[in-house]
Amino acid sequence: MYLHPIDSIMVYEDVPELYFPLLWVETSASLPHYMKILLKIYLISPQIMLGASLALTLLGLYMLLFIAYKPFFVSFYKHLHRKKRNQPVKSEEVPLRCDVEIAFANCAIENDEWEKPLVNKFTLR
Repeated sequence: MYLHPIDSIMVYEDVPELYFPLLWVETSASLPHYMKILLKIYLISPQIMLGASLALTLLGLYMLLFIAYKPFFVSFYKHLHRKKRNQPVKSEEVPLRCDVEIAFANCAIENDEWEKPLVNKFTLR
């Protein structure tokens, strides 16, 4: 590399004319596939361990709070649902046959057809 004084740049005004030897080295290496996988796992392991430690810490805190405040949660749940348990259960009404006949009295089907079997009404192909 050639180094010489440059008048327009004050830093280089008093530089002598020199040739510096310049050495360029480029290195490379290749790894087998199984070593690449192990290297990737090794490089990503700090993030994996950080995530696992945070997950276990949060799980431990949740369990600790659940054990400590379980009686409170149970009593609060019972208090909320006390009204629902004290109300009587209403039974649903199922329509009787006479109600169905009254509802469909104006239909084209007569009452006698309800009791007839459906033979020869449908054809199988």
